[in-house]
Amino acid sequence: MKGKELLTLAVALVLALALTGCAPKDAGVAILTGLDKKELAQGDLPCRSYYEGETLMVPLCEVARALGYSAEWDSENQTAIIDDEYIQKATLTAGSKTTLFEGHLQVINVSREVELAEALAVQEGTPYVPAEFFTEFLNEVEYGEGIVTIAPSVVGLDDIGDFLAGLH
Repeated sequence: MKGKELLTLAVALVLALALTGCAPKDAGVAILTGLDKKELAQGDLPCRSYYEGETLMVPLCEVARALGYSAEWDSENQTAIIDDEYIQKATLTAGSKTTLFEGHLQVINVSREVELAEALAVQEGTPYVPAEFFTEFLNEVEYGEGIVTIAPSVVGLDDIGDFLAGLH
């Protein structure tokens, strides 16, 4: 009986490790970014995007830069800063689900705290966040089979165009 229990436990542990954590370089989810939906190169990263439970984790700085944002990773303090240079800046800390947003606008205060589905994780020196983090920068996150697309919200851009057209 003990042999069966030990075998069952070992199989469960292997399955749990296979379903979460850093994905090998030949696995994971492909990431398409921007309006042109260009595939993000993940070959030089310690691991490709991966699932933490049911949350897709993506390489923070690489995705941010692909979307045109500045991205800094302070490995000593385990803190990342993502800045769109126009509307807001986000500060994330490893191990924390809380993201602090500081608004750049003087007319509207967009500063806030946002709780992520999973904490910022660091895999071999590279920070990973839930893909949904990028919705806070007015991007859409769409999931397909083996692929995720993170791109500026076209609906938002259309709404702005409609608003500006209505001013004439």
